[in-house]
Amino acid sequence: MRQAVLLLAHGAPERIEDVESYLSYVRGGKPVSQHVIDEVKQRYAEIGGSSLLLAWTRRQAQALEQALETKVYFAMRNWHPFISEIMRQIDADGIDR
Repeated sequence: MRQAVLLLAHGAPERIEDVESYLSYVRGGKPVSQHVIDEVKQRYAEIGGSSLLLAWTRRQAQALEQALETKVYFAMRNWHPFISEIMRQIDADGIDR
């Protein structure tokens, strides 16, 4: 039996340019008003232009992998790497638990 840990997070864009696509995922493909897009882009600009969620999740996975001595994957619900992408990787890697 090959086992691993999977960390999941909501997801967040790493660049202001990705905000519109990200919001489309969050809203399940429903249209997003330009006002909302502009507001979220402004908020990202105010915090330096990107979310640190992916970087921190990656660090957490690496630390857990060392501490647990087992493979740790991470995936995001609404941004890259998507859960479906990582589940395919987990399957390809032969993880069954």
